Amino acid sequence: MRLLEKCLFTFSILIFVAFGYFTFFNVYQTDDYIFSFFTRKFGFFGAACDLYLHWGGRYFGYSLNLLNPVALDPENLLPKIYPMLLMVLFITVVAVNFREFFCYSLADSFKKAFLFFLLYTALLLNLPEHFFWITGSTIYFLPVIFSGILLFCLKKFHDREEKVWLYMSLILIVLTIGNNEIIALILEGLLLVNYFFRRNKANLLLAIVSTVCLFASFLAPGNFGRMAENNDEFIILWAKRAVFLIMNLFHLTLKCILILPLFIKVFEKELMEIRARFDRKNLIVVWVISFIPMIFLAFLLNRIGRQFENVQIFYFLTSAVLVVSFFNVKLKKIWWFSLLVLLLPKIHVFPDKYSVFDFNFNMYNIGNELFKTDLAKYEAEVADRIDRIQASQTDSVLVSKISEVPKVLYFDELSALGEPKSYTNDQLEKYFQKKSITIEK
Repeated sequence: MRLLEKCLFTFSILIFVAFGYFTFFNVYQTDDYIFSFFTRKFGFFGAACDLYLHWGGRYFGYSLNLLNPVALDPENLLPKIYPMLLMVLFITVVAVNFREFFCYSLADSFKKAFLFFLLYTALLLNLPEHFFWITGSTIYFLPVIFSGILLFCLKKFHDREEKVWLYMSLILIVLTIGNNEIIALILEGLLLVNYFFRRNKANLLLAIVSTVCLFASFLAPGNFGRMAENNDEFIILWAKRAVFLIMNLFHLTLKCILILPLFIKVFEKELMEIRARFDRKNLIVVWVISFIPMIFLAFLLNRIGRQFENVQIFYFLTSAVLVVSFFNVKLKKIWWFSLLVLLLPKIHVFPDKYSVFDFNFNMYNIGNELFKTDLAKYEAEVADRIDRIQASQTDSVLVSKISEVPKVLYFDELSALGEPKSYTNDQLEKYFQKKSITIEK
């Protein structure tokens, strides 16, 4: 292992350990409470149906979140275990794929997996929601893990043609598409392309199951019920969508460019092997698939945010392969520039209204959280707030504002008394059966 890789591997281990430390102070937040409320009100199956009809088509992700044990977990044990469990699973799945596709030893596979985890973390657009929020990680992080397992199963089926790998792949397709609509679009595109290039009954079955699940997810009545009406004229509306597409694509592309040199330097051997295995035209087709969810999100007038994280990862990986395929690995020479960029604090260049387009590579926030944030105080303040709400005998409860707000752990503050009520207030009010829960001015 080269010196740079050794240093990055050590750094990735430190980041992983830091995340383990953060989880000791993680607590339930926002949607964790509302999902528990739905289960209490309707029962599991009734709540699953209600969410599908009135909230959205993530039939597996929402169903899994309904099992959230917030009412049975006063010690906040799940928020302290679940994030690290998913991270360990992610690293393991990545390592298994490195071993399967590149025939590495188990030790080398895990070293590569930790390096990938480090750059994956740097690419995330909303690290707190992706890793540490129970509800959010189920929707955004878990399907990435499912996708990795699916990739492994499809490789096994392609090599051995054993039906067990096909059946496992079909199950994973159903779960993944029912978890996240962005990954669903990417997966649908990949499976259709796969059938186009390899026309056989098994690949046709995979594409059919994917398509059926995609329709079941996207045509859920809840999706249409939550869509906001737009009264703009036709030309204005589509002009806005075009602007959103351009701005989102610009942000994703620039972030990719800033990190690519380091990624190519670290994974040069793997990228060169992929280039040798596949035709350039096929690689371009796969890269174009990443634009499907981008167009979909622009159609919905969504700005850069957590919805784009899965697009970001896929777009980044396919772009890396294309860059190496067309320009070799010359870009790796400026790997030091990417390394410097990773350590920068949030790059604030846009007005506050459009601050979502600012660049943040997360490493600075992780260090800041580790050395400056009093996480024990944060956890104690949240626990005191919950105890105060539970002990109150009145319908209207005033609580103190959380003074120690983390940047890596997920937290969303309540609205103050007299301010417009936020969804955070509404969720806690429903769960604790109060008319009003606000913070003191």
